[in-house]
Amino acid sequence: MSSHSASDWPGEPPDFLCDWSPAGTGAAAVRVGGELDSITAPQLQQVLDEALDHAQLILVNLREVSFVDSTGLRLLLDATRRSREGHWRLVLVGASAPLERLFALTATRSFVHALPAPPRTAATAVPAADGGIDPLSNPVNARIITARVMDIDDRALWAHSTDGAIRRVWAPTADRSRLPAGAKVEVYLDHRGTINGWWLTGSRLAINQRHLDTVDDEPETAPALACQGLCELLWQAPAAAHVLDHEERCLTCAGALALV
Repeated sequence: MSSHSASDWPGEPPDFLCDWSPAGTGAAAVRVGGELDSITAPQLQQVLDEALDHAQLILVNLREVSFVDSTGLRLLLDATRRSREGHWRLVLVGASAPLERLFALTATRSFVHALPAPPRTAATAVPAADGGIDPLSNPVNARIITARVMDIDDRALWAHSTDGAIRRVWAPTADRSRLPAGAKVEVYLDHRGTINGWWLTGSRLAINQRHLDTVDDEPETAPALACQGLCELLWQAPAAAHVLDHEERCLTCAGALALV
């Protein structure tokens, strides 16, 4: 998996974070933290360019950004403009208070595509004692099992579960070919044993396949749902409209979901 981090830039502020990772078919997640200014903006520019080599949908997580100057703002505006001209999509999520103030001062909020903040009253999962997230905090999940991708010459994606079952899981066609045999996935089951979705642990590839039985034909691709909670995953959801209509939440951390 490709990534690029600010730690690869000797002499730059050690508290600046900037990296990216694949997030499903044609999507990439970019994470930024620290001060985004004239010194660090070139790093974000390079990371965005690298992510664009992988994807046409770039989700930029700005929750950890503590400061943005005019150079950083101009980079975000220019990247948004280039995305529209190039027919790809740049989405900002978790804009920090400093950035929101800068948007307000410069009247530029309407020029970027930013996901709405999650409802303040929304219940989200509490971090587990080990610092992780407990998917059972989401009431749609009854069990979580570990599985590994099987080496079967078939168009479908199959996984062998720790409970002894062999399960067929949905995935965008383009992603099936790049999941290596033996890859570890975490599978979420409802009380009937139906698969809610799965996550390729250690990556940004996550699938929410709830309500897939309401789709006439299994699609080859799926809309993206961004988690607004703790895990910050970008879910590929073949029945995204049904998930949102039922006001369902992220399978891992029960955070609010927003259509990208």
